Amino acid sequence: RDLRAAEPKLLVEAEIALQGQTRGLFSSNLAQAELDSWGAEPVIWLIPAEPGPFRPAISLYNGPFLCVVKEGKLVLKKSFDAASRQAGSPQKCPFFQRQQLYFDPVREKLYVAELQHGHGSGFRDMVVIDVRSGALKNFRAPFGFDDMAFDARGLAYLRAGNFAQNAVVRFDPKTWKEAPFDSGRATRVFRGRARTGFAAKGAILLPGGTARCPVLGVSPQGEALVPCSRVTGIHSHYPDTSPVPLGPKPWAPEYFPGRQGFIFMHTADRSGKVKTIDVLKGVGWLNGGVALDLKGNAYIALRDRRVLDGKPFGKIMWGNGALIKVRAKDLAASRILTADKGLVPDEFLLPDPPKRPQDIEARWVEGAQWIYGSAPVGEQWSCVCKSGRFKVDYFGRSFVPEAWRYDVAVLDTNGNLILLVGQYGNADSAGPNSAVPLGGDEVGLFDAHFVATQTDKRLFIADVGNGRIVSAKLDYHTSETVPLGRPRLRK
Repeated sequence: RDLRAAEPKLLVEAEIALQGQTRGLFSSNLAQAELDSWGAEPVIWLIPAEPGPFRPAISLYNGPFLCVVKEGKLVLKKSFDAASRQAGSPQKCPFFQRQQLYFDPVREKLYVAELQHGHGSGFRDMVVIDVRSGALKNFRAPFGFDDMAFDARGLAYLRAGNFAQNAVVRFDPKTWKEAPFDSGRATRVFRGRARTGFAAKGAILLPGGTARCPVLGVSPQGEALVPCSRVTGIHSHYPDTSPVPLGPKPWAPEYFPGRQGFIFMHTADRSGKVKTIDVLKGVGWLNGGVALDLKGNAYIALRDRRVLDGKPFGKIMWGNGALIKVRAKDLAASRILTADKGLVPDEFLLPDPPKRPQDIEARWVEGAQWIYGSAPVGEQWSCVCKSGRFKVDYFGRSFVPEAWRYDVAVLDTNGNLILLVGQYGNADSAGPNSAVPLGGDEVGLFDAHFVATQTDKRLFIADVGNGRIVSAKLDYHTSETVPLGRPRLRK
């Protein structure tokens, strides 16, 4: 109806095929229709219900479609679906908006992995971008994985598993043949209930699974930080404390008053041999990433908010957790304590909580060098499906996506904020000569949760909200080139 007229009158009646009408996490979303009455003519925006990941496609068209009224009929004015298909763009957002980025520093390739396996974790088909030429190619990983990383030699580490398996397999991207760990173990890597998969010759195989902790950290030298979950059942939050082989002798999780959860993190050296067992005890769920730097220091994105002046910073639905750094020498002794009755079984309640203020919401952190009050942990407090990833470069600087305020924070080795990259902007903002220049760094972001770095050369940002990968050049305020004389060889 034309609501701008003094007497509203009926313009047209038409049936609109909006497809499915169901709503749910693993089913079709509710179709949408909106009226834009602000232009020269009324425009109706239509979005059919998008098929869910566990249902067959119910429509070949994803929209949105713009329709107008002409001669008493509703006619199509523009199809964004057709335009995106013609441009060769993806036809739908990644499941749970997870578009993870991994950079190969030797071949200068950026791997873009979009979530495609069920229950919020799992990648296999990727797009590889040559960052020098911009050329694209499709790539299929040897198996479905939860997370990936590259070391300084350009070797790729893929972490796979499920509720019952936790394996890290190393590959040489020249051929994508396995580069077995010297101390690794032969195993068959599988996902879900299937028992067929990739036959690894020398993998890091740790006890437990990947539930609630589908992350992996690898240092430039090739050491790994691997979280594991050990539960008595798939849907249980109570730990499995039975001894298991790990290192030189059987290991059983250490439980003490105030320890939360069933996540245990271990480190392994370049040979795949377990180095440090159960670091940062009581860490809780992990979906924002972990990392190791050149010196073996660990960085962990916690889901809990930073406490400042007695109050949690930010909002849960903003998806801002807390990023902490633990020095290598403090890893074994570091831990997190809680006095929250909802986080630990009754037998592990903390009888005498620390007298100092809490460091993060409902918890105290012992052994951290610093805590930064933001981390990309998604906007789902009861699930790890929506997540993000921070990255640490070779200089020990942390690059932390802050989707809730449309930027990426850059921290120095002491956790000080030294730079903010990005600002609010849509797809029309792409530099000073774009349709909507922003000024400043000209990096327009809308919903960016994942990043990758080429140390001091480039920062890559997955801006799912704008449907693009942003490559931001990193430089210094002042640069000077000094000529070097011809080297003289000693006899």
